[in-house]
Amino acid sequence: MTNGVQRTTSGRTIAPGSGLALELLDRLQVLMRSAGAEDEEAALQVARSARSILECLLEVYDSARFDTISDCVLFQGVRLDTEAAAHAAPGHFVERMRSGGIRAVILDDSARAGDILAFTRALASIDGSCGEPFKEMKRLLKFEGIDGITVTERKADLDDFYDKNALLMPNRTRALRTYLCALYVARQAATLGIDGKKVNAREVKRVVESLVNSVTADERSALALTRMRDRDQHLYHHSVNVCTLSVALACRLGFPRPVLGEIGIAALLHDIGKRSVAPKIVNKFEGVTEYDWREIRKHPGSGVRILSGFNKPDKSMLGAMVVAFCHHMNIDRTGYPQTARVVRPNLPSRVVRIADIYDNLTSARSDAVKPLARDDALDIM
Repeated sequence: MTNGVQRTTSGRTIAPGSGLALELLDRLQVLMRSAGAEDEEAALQVARSARSILECLLEVYDSARFDTISDCVLFQGVRLDTEAAAHAAPGHFVERMRSGGIRAVILDDSARAGDILAFTRALASIDGSCGEPFKEMKRLLKFEGIDGITVTERKADLDDFYDKNALLMPNRTRALRTYLCALYVARQAATLGIDGKKVNAREVKRVVESLVNSVTADERSALALTRMRDRDQHLYHHSVNVCTLSVALACRLGFPRPVLGEIGIAALLHDIGKRSVAPKIVNKFEGVTEYDWREIRKHPGSGVRILSGFNKPDKSMLGAMVVAFCHHMNIDRTGYPQTARVVRPNLPSRVVRIADIYDNLTSARSDAVKPLARDDALDIM
């Protein structure tokens, strides 16, 4: 098992650990199909096997996530090759997920064998004809005391970007879909964060994982999308562009796959603090006053406060807080914010800073600020 993206002989991208993910999916289906059987020991044995496979996957990932779209199953945002002869077709798993109104199942290290068994039995018991199957599933998970397995609800707005046809599209078309979905997630994160509502960090991770897939599968197509501009939505385009550029730079530097995802998450959220600054100041490119500049310089600290309100902050979200705070700092302690203690930007912050400056120099943010050609921007940098 490797940390980098793998490809089949046909050139299709696969996620690290896909073989183990298929084995885990097989075990889950066995447990769901045998939910009504009386052989408790046999069921526990399968659940223990599933737990062992999960432990192997968690050596690479913080959690194991399975999404269902149409009749496809995705592991960590990449479609699984469920047509492999050695594995059972995922139809039963997809059907139960659909009946429960569930989009994704996420298993983390606290999921024990007993939790896996209880989860599959709960999923097998859900009747899609009931009024609110997803709420019933959430109730069952709470009733069983299962903390290490969480589910997300199916939502049409995101599923529109990730339908079955999108999975079969050429890299260039799929990259566009991923870019548009990243715009949606960036806007949602900023809006919910500034309003004090809880932001679903898992949605941020999922779209960044897809963006990493796009960059590693076809860097040229992914980077071409950073030229898309909408001045009314500049902040969100800038966030997605910096995310794409940061992942591409980190990939060229040889960072392992899990680190690409962490840098991508931090880059997508690096400017979230600007949502706390008045739009008329953020969008001002001429006649900037000292007061305006003081307000702008507050956004790194505001970003940390907003990110601290995300649901279940983990290592990647804590890393995003560091980048949000440090992405305008320089190694020689110039830049901002200035701190009483010596704070030097870490490597992800420096990668994001490079991408941030490059996108700002090459962006047509207003009629008053003309974008630079790429070579001219690099000369300045």
